[in-house]
Amino acid sequence: PGLRFFVPVLADYRELEPVVQRTLRKLAARGISITGVGPVDVRFGDVTVYATTGGRLAIGVKASVRAREGGASATGEAWLSALPYNDPGSQYVRARNIQLATRTDSRAVDLLIRLLDTTQVQEAVALALQHDFGPDYRKVIDKAHRAIGHRREGDFILSTTITNVVNGHLRVTGAGLFLPVRAEGDARIDYRPRG
Repeated sequence: PGLRFFVPVLADYRELEPVVQRTLRKLAARGISITGVGPVDVRFGDVTVYATTGGRLAIGVKASVRAREGGASATGEAWLSALPYNDPGSQYVRARNIQLATRTDSRAVDLLIRLLDTTQVQEAVALALQHDFGPDYRKVIDKAHRAIGHRREGDFILSTTITNVVNGHLRVTGAGLFLPVRAEGDARIDYRPRG
């Protein structure tokens, strides 16, 4: 009885990368201080986001950091990992458990590692990874409704009404963040011969 269909909503990781980069650059403009080092000058470069094990995201951040006092500096790339999630029925995605994923004994990159291990940077990354699937979600449902909502097939008219839409839990996939959506409704087929 009724109509049930599943609609995939997918956010490509490439869409998240410039958002994380902009957020980190704004943080650098406001100023960052590292415990035991003090204020630092930071230039954030490219950001890379991809799926990794355990349903987590890997976030690679290229940066140059120089201590204002003492002259210590480092340039390179370091990695964080984050666990994206959504509340039941919500299209709003957040990230939690931001962790430093890079470990090294190199003194040359120690300052960079300490930079990414600061609460300021990790909170900025968590903020940048927030994404509201709501607008995409509504577009997909509207498109699905238009595609099958009322259409003629020969002498038959198919009309549908979507009565309920529910999304599941976010999943990290190789192609992007995947939000499964289930829609239910009523369908009717009328025989209406042409002319």
